[in-house]
Amino acid sequence: MPRSLRLLAAALWPLLVVAQVEPGAPLPNRPGDAPVAGDVAAVVYWCGAGARAAAARAEAPCGAALARRFVDAPVDFVAVVAADTVDVPTGFRRVVDATGATASWFAADDPAFVVVADHRGIVRFVGEPFAGLVDALAGILAGHDDVAAARGARDCRRRFGRSLFDLRPPAVAPLHAAVAHAPRDGQLRGMLYLVAAIGCRDAALAAQLADAALGALADEPRALAAFLDLAMRGEVRKADFARRALAVAARAEASAADDPAVQLAVLRLHVHAGDHREIGRRAIAARRLVRDDAVGCLELAAILAEGPDAAVHADLATLVVDRAAALRGEPRALAAARYGAAVRCAGDAAAGARVLDGYLAQRDPAIRSNNDCWRLLTDQRSMGRWTSFAVGLAERMTAAESDLAYFEYDTVALAMFLSGRGDDAIACAELAVERAGVAGVDYADRLRWYREAQAPAPR
Repeated sequence: MPRSLRLLAAALWPLLVVAQVEPGAPLPNRPGDAPVAGDVAAVVYWCGAGARAAAARAEAPCGAALARRFVDAPVDFVAVVAADTVDVPTGFRRVVDATGATASWFAADDPAFVVVADHRGIVRFVGEPFAGLVDALAGILAGHDDVAAARGARDCRRRFGRSLFDLRPPAVAPLHAAVAHAPRDGQLRGMLYLVAAIGCRDAALAAQLADAALGALADEPRALAAFLDLAMRGEVRKADFARRALAVAARAEASAADDPAVQLAVLRLHVHAGDHREIGRRAIAARRLVRDDAVGCLELAAILAEGPDAAVHADLATLVVDRAAALRGEPRALAAARYGAAVRCAGDAAAGARVLDGYLAQRDPAIRSNNDCWRLLTDQRSMGRWTSFAVGLAERMTAAESDLAYFEYDTVALAMFLSGRGDDAIACAELAVERAGVAGVDYADRLRWYREAQAPAPR
């Protein structure tokens, strides 16, 4: 970069970062009517403008439930939208941000769309509604000044919320502290559970944390759904976890019959618990809830393709994938869902191969299959959703190359393991460790994981 541009970037940097909201900082601007000090204790800004509109719209049932819950509290619920014609959650005051100024509140890669400020205009929460929002409101209403703890919790969500392998033993202490601050945060509890189950491979600790999460979130349907979603997608022994969680989930879902995220999370439990009587009925109900949301349609298709009886749901899986395509769903997720519907549900390997061919032909040539496959398997937003598609990519890698690099063998091994092909996983992992040499510490740890999972349970 030329020196003049470096100086310009350095001069602009403070202006760029000051607009982004963080706990403890004042709001850089307030859309709509600013509350007068003393009128309210908190303002919830539900930012449904710009790129965050789809996420805010999908969480509208959660927002409406929140407004009902705090209807008698001094809380102002504000839905920030791009135009007057945009629907807002029931109980929210619509404020139009035609300039798009609230877009500067968030970094481009930040999934957050909710901001809570106290009556002074000081930010106390930034995130998603299932990730500590209720705790933040309760703290403000109780008069707590816990900005430092709020910053720590937000830092944990960002530090440990990207990859499955961010969830290692050193994450236990900061996540415990964050959960103590926000005990009704489903995302943090899901991360902490996966640290124990996968990072530490401590089944007893994982069971203890699961019970604690299920108890704390029993009356918080949306946060419970976030915990169940993250835990189930990362968990290897899905059937055991599903059976453990079903009783609590069944009680919680009754108060969230119109919330797609809650209903989909409970459907995934039934699929992996093998509750055949419930799966078909719940899948049809879920289809009605997600029919206008591409992400929801794709999630339903992914769930239907996960279970041992995926073939029973071939027609419904195809229908919801087609609907997601009509709604312009994200291309990679569309390809992955269509592949799962073809291979897992319809048992049509040739159709799956055609889907994979089309995807690879349209994919950016700069993206390597190894990196694509790894992200599908380990990114916390995609892990556990598109495993069969990742396996398809891994098999193409092995077919295209007579000899893979050590890091590619590591990726293929993970794909095999997460799809239940333990022997293949171990064989590929052994090659990765052998060829990586001293650089293969992580590979050796994953090889131990695969071998432990293959070992018979002690009697």
